[in-house]
Amino acid sequence: MSTSVNHSAQGPAGPEAADLEEQARLMATLGIRHEGRYYHFRGYRYTRLEDAVAYAHLVGTRAARMLPEDNLPDRSFDDGGEPGEPPTAADTTLMQSLGVSFEDGRYVYEGFHYDRLADAVAYARLRHLHES
Repeated sequence: MSTSVNHSAQGPAGPEAADLEEQARLMATLGIRHEGRYYHFRGYRYTRLEDAVAYAHLVGTRAARMLPEDNLPDRSFDDGGEPGEPPTAADTTLMQSLGVSFEDGRYVYEGFHYDRLADAVAYARLRHLHES
């Protein structure tokens, strides 16, 4: 499933209405909800729909292969840190092993931005499992 919009199938309201309808269908299909300025999927919050869709696709791909670790995010290492909290020395070691960075008060992995290290690590681990 793609996040692109088929502009040839536009309704009478024009491209904006077609984009919104396609976006609503995609969100409903993947189980993503929009509240305020955030998109939510499986307990994670995203500022961009593309990020929520990418994670939903990744989880869906692994769930289709019936891997139990996809049912819930792994937060066993989560210390409940506050959003944007700078990493400790131990956090930095973990981040380096997974390719996570800390930029402008946010954790970054493959272009996705996270408020909490736990969320960045959970996605990075899922990606690493997916690639192996």
